[in-house]
Amino acid sequence: MARLFFAFEFSQQATPVLTDIQHQLQRAVRDERARWTPMEQWHITTHFLGDVTREQEDALIDAMSLLPQAPVTFTTWELDVFPSRQQPRAFALRLADVTTEAFKQQHAQIPIILRAGLQVDSRPWKPHVTLGRIHTGRSQGRLAEIERIHVPQYTFNATQLTLFESNPQSKVRYAPLASIDLPRG
Repeated sequence: MARLFFAFEFSQQATPVLTDIQHQLQRAVRDERARWTPMEQWHITTHFLGDVTREQEDALIDAMSLLPQAPVTFTTWELDVFPSRQQPRAFALRLADVTTEAFKQQHAQIPIILRAGLQVDSRPWKPHVTLGRIHTGRSQGRLAEIERIHVPQYTFNATQLTLFESNPQSKVRYAPLASIDLPRG
């Protein structure tokens, strides 16, 4: 069994903008529970698949060639706390998909996931990059200050759609299993 997820990878050109936003967030959030996501792990998850058998993994990899290969772009939008401010678990940079191509691509993955015998999360997809996580059980810290952080509107390309394996040992590591290149917009 392997823990898999589909995600967009994006252009290195977006790294300075996202890094600046993460640094502002780090300065605003003074909470010992916060753990910051290294930029090497930044991605935009489309579907978390959970534990998958080798046969299901092979079926997903084989079916990836059926997915559309249209240009996908995102625009930075706002900072958010998931799932809620009352129960914070992650700091997320929410993204807008003004062309709707990302939503079309995310939706196109559903039939191949179902054909592999896996379940699809029924909650609405909220494209985002996780900039950090917050562990429960200690003081609340200063979460309220994130509204003051300026998120510039910056548009960037997704370069690939990748099927990743998540290895949650002492440090989470993501290993790409298969990718399709996306054309530039």
